[in-house]
Amino acid sequence: MATAIRKRKLDGIEAARLAAKLDRAARRRERANAGELPGDPEMLADGVVTIDAGKGENPEVGELRAQRDEYLEMARRERAEFDNYRKRVTREMENLKRESLSGFLKEFFGPLDELDRALSESEKNDSYEALQSGVRLVSENLWKALAKAGVKKINAQGKPFNPEFHEAMASVPSSDVPPNTVLEVFDNGYKLDGFVLRPARVVVSREP
Repeated sequence: MATAIRKRKLDGIEAARLAAKLDRAARRRERANAGELPGDPEMLADGVVTIDAGKGENPEVGELRAQRDEYLEMARRERAEFDNYRKRVTREMENLKRESLSGFLKEFFGPLDELDRALSESEKNDSYEALQSGVRLVSENLWKALAKAGVKKINAQGKPFNPEFHEAMASVPSSDVPPNTVLEVFDNGYKLDGFVLRPARVVVSREP
C-alpha cells in the first residue's frame, strides 16, 4: 500500500515536471519565431529540450506531451477508482448498520404481539388478570431481548451514590443509612458492556 502511494506521488510529480518542460519549450519557441532570441532558432534550447522553430514541433516535445497526457489519464483513473471505493465502503457500512438494527428490532415484535393479544383479551372479557398477565409476559420478553443485546440494569437500590451510574433527583434526611445512600429508584438505569446508556434516577439520603 505504501509503495503504491509513493508511486502515485512520483507519477504526479513527474507529470508536473513534464508540464513545466512543455510550457518552457512553447514559450521559447514563440520567442524564437518572433525573433526575440538571438542565434539560430533551430538550435535554441531551454536546457531540457531543443526547439525546432521552423519545422514544426520537435519530436522530443511531442514525446513529452504524450507522457504528460498519459500521467494525467493515470491520475484521472486513480481518482475514479478512489471515488468508486468510497461509494462501495459507504454502501457496505449502510447495509451493515441496517442488518444489525433489523436483527435487534425483530426481538421486539414478539413482545408487541403479546401485548396486543393481552389488551384484546382483557377488552373481550373485561379481565384485569388477563391484562396483568399479558403485561408481565411482555416485560419478561422485552428484558430477554435487551439481555440478548448485552443491556443490563444498573442495580442502585441501597448502594452508595455514584455519579457515574446514578443521577440524584432529590435527597431526604435519614438516620437509618449512611449519607449519600440510594433510598429509592425513580427510573432504572441501563448499561451496555460497561457503558452507561442511562443513569439510574434516584433519591439519596443525607444527614438528619
